[in-house]
Amino acid sequence: MKVIIEKRLEAGKYFVRIDISDYTNDEVEKIKKFGSPRISVAPKFVYLRNEGTKSTLPLHNMNYDFEFNLEHEAIAFVETMTGRIKNAVLILKNMKDNFSGKNELEL
Repeated sequence: MKVIIEKRLEAGKYFVRIDISDYTNDEVEKIKKFGSPRISVAPKFVYLRNEGTKSTLPLHNMNYDFEFNLEHEAIAFVETMTGRIKNAVLILKNMKDNFSGKNELEL
């Protein structure tokens, strides 16, 4: 998995874009089995057309721009999000399917 954090200053506003891509086959399979870990984007919120305002996003759907008025807010957000993403990836990688299987009983 690759996390790309793009920062830009435009018209006095600080923008941060977080893109997650290049998932490994193992990561894709675990997301299919267990679902994608959700990551809080608070204190920011994202508006999704079909879902309204959200404060959490699934790991596989983090491709958004976040806008800040102050540089230090943007930097703090990047640091916080980096930690949250690392934790979510660690949780995902440690997930194991102990449920699936097939049992046959002879009666």
